[in-house]
Amino acid sequence: MSQTKAQLLDGKSASVQFNSGSAAAPTVTFTGNTTTGLYLPAANELSVTTSGTERLRVDASGRVLVGTSTARTNFLSAGVTAQTQLEGTDANTTSFVITRNSVNSASSILGFAKSKGAAVGSNTIVIDGDQLGRINFAGSDGTSFILAAEIEARIDGTPGTNSMPGRIVLSTTASGASAPTERLRIDSSGRTLIGTTSALNVGSYSSGFEGFQVAGTTSAARASLSRWDASTADPGITLAKSRGGTVGTNGIVSSSDNIGRVEFTADDGTSFLTAARILAQVDGTPGTNDMPGRLIFSTTADGASTPTERLRINSNGFASYTGSIGRGAPVTKTGNFTVGIAENWLICNGTGTITVTLPTASAWIGREIMIKTIAAFTVISASSNVVPLAGGAAGTAILAATAGRFATLVSDGTNWIIMEAN
Repeated sequence: MSQTKAQLLDGKSASVQFNSGSAAAPTVTFTGNTTTGLYLPAANELSVTTSGTERLRVDASGRVLVGTSTARTNFLSAGVTAQTQLEGTDANTTSFVITRNSVNSASSILGFAKSKGAAVGSNTIVIDGDQLGRINFAGSDGTSFILAAEIEARIDGTPGTNSMPGRIVLSTTASGASAPTERLRIDSSGRTLIGTTSALNVGSYSSGFEGFQVAGTTSAARASLSRWDASTADPGITLAKSRGGTVGTNGIVSSSDNIGRVEFTADDGTSFLTAARILAQVDGTPGTNDMPGRLIFSTTADGASTPTERLRINSNGFASYTGSIGRGAPVTKTGNFTVGIAENWLICNGTGTITVTLPTASAWIGREIMIKTIAAFTVISASSNVVPLAGGAAGTAILAATAGRFATLVSDGTNWIIMEAN
């Protein structure tokens, strides 16, 4: 029997006792509906039943249980038993929905809050690193539930009046592990950090201001973009520059404005220094549907700490070099041969006529090949695809049978043209 109190007309109270009842036959019911009401499933517990089935229970610790009569412990973390628990066997019994109906654009809200106050309702300021809220995802290992992933929010800096810097952290549990490891963080500056818990300064930009950073000790410190599509379209990376002072606004750029760069840096034991850089700049005065550009390739010399421009390709396609250009070492041939894809300087030293199989001209438009002989024997082409220095029809002759003769051949897409010779 359970007991409650009823208020009498004279202001005094008296106890009214009920049977404990059951889910199928609750003690407190309604006229014409005896399978819906309240009953006492155990000491100091109260259950709500509808249609003869228990739907909700408030246990002796004040926990609200829906779909279960036993609270789960250690599910969120060691020693923690959730105050509200929902359990079931299908989507209908394990789903939770918040719906807002209003004529404005506002939505429903799910909130998490943290105060260092020791009493409910008290306000005490939080500090850097404090956890504000967490969503856990766990699976059963056959014995208990183990965390597979979690999303949490923490303080990310020093809070103050009307100032509460925060970060979001996403964590997953690796195969063979039993606890999640941080995988991605969005910090209070809006930077996305993968593989690191703090922004890194690894390039020419100071203080680690890059908005997206990936770090690691394995191949996880890489990024890839892939597209599978039955068309000529491809994946891409776009670097854009505008002088508009607000995101989304247009402001025309000026000549020599930097458009974007790719930086290659390495650790010198103390800090990261730039070893090479590819930079795109505006190369002239832009206008509507007119954006001249240039590419600048820079490398850092031995003993230096900053890059120096080595190659510039301007808006007209003119390439200018600062430094030296190598096209491979000369290769000596003593008999008939086929020119290799990396062979540009060829020395013939045969004991008779040498026949050369030149690359297919159409596949090497603009390629230069320099051939000389140091023996008094002719050098000829295996095909009639060599145009003499004086012009005319293509033939096979390249060099006469005189030691020291040379010729420079350039492909025009059809034949190899002798551009210079002696």
